[in-house]
Amino acid sequence: MNKILFLFCIFVANTSNATTVRSTLTLNTPYTEVSPNFDTIVFDWSTLLTSGEVSREDVTNWKMTLFSGTTEVYQDTIVSNNVINSIGGVERYANSFNFRFDLDSSHLINFDNINQGHRLGNSVGDQYNVYMSSPSAQVGIYQNGYTSSLKHISYTAINSNISSVPVPAAVWLFGSGLMGLLVARKKAKLSVLSA
Repeated sequence: MNKILFLFCIFVANTSNATTVRSTLTLNTPYTEVSPNFDTIVFDWSTLLTSGEVSREDVTNWKMTLFSGTTEVYQDTIVSNNVINSIGGVERYANSFNFRFDLDSSHLINFDNINQGHRLGNSVGDQYNVYMSSPSAQVGIYQNGYTSSLKHISYTAINSNISSVPVPAAVWLFGSGLMGLLVARKKAKLSVLSA
């Protein structure tokens, strides 16, 4: 019984915070190869790590949104609750995307929402491959695997806002309920033994 309580306390201590990050890339010139045009790329992502380098295996959620000014023109949810999502009906798997970020220096090292972007030629609807390899000062962008739409665009800056998010209340509620049951069970055993 004490072992279960001890393991739960270790679990809660190790998962008490998650890191959420919003990285914004402002393109020096808009992507105009296809419509709609866009000039800003925003990554919203999270990890259970709180320091060091984050790689694709560490990302628990990752969404990419493309904006024209303040208008959202495209969104791709790459990872959702540790599940890798397809893109326009094209399967994406663990080795089919890249992501590296240094939490200590707030530096986005590289990203690629789908390696082998030419596979998007089989996608449903308009899909975008967006990538950057370190130490590049340009972002590569193309639509639906068409090489004619490929463009490398320099960007002004990557602004990353990092915040720590506590574990949801449900985990704490579950934990306190579990601890209450354990205490009640222990008291019941002690009252039986003392009788």
